[in-house]
Amino acid sequence: MKKQNQVFKTLILTLAFSFSVLLANAADRYSVATNNWNSPATWSATSGGAPGASFPVAGDNVIIEGGFIVTITANAGCANLSIANGSTLSIGGFN
Repeated sequence: MKKQNQVFKTLILTLAFSFSVLLANAADRYSVATNNWNSPATWSATSGGAPGASFPVAGDNVIIEGGFIVTITANAGCANLSIANGSTLSIGGFN
C-alpha cells in the first residue's frame, strides 16, 4: 500500500510540474501593425509596445487590436485569440 501511495504522489508531482512548465512558456502577443502573422514587425509583448516580439505560436495568447489587419500566410497557432472591435484577422486557406 505504501508503494502505491508513493507512485501516486510521484505521478501527481510530475504532472503538476509538467503543467507549470507549459504555462510558463506561454506569451502574450499584441498586434502593433498591419502585417503578416509570421512577421515579428506585427507583434509586441505589450499592448501598444514596440514591434519585434516573436510571432505567436501554439500556447500563446494573441490580441489583435488597434484596428490592425493581421494576415495568416502560413499555418499558425495560438492558445487564445482576441480580436478587438475594428481589427481583423484575415485567413487565406491556412489552418
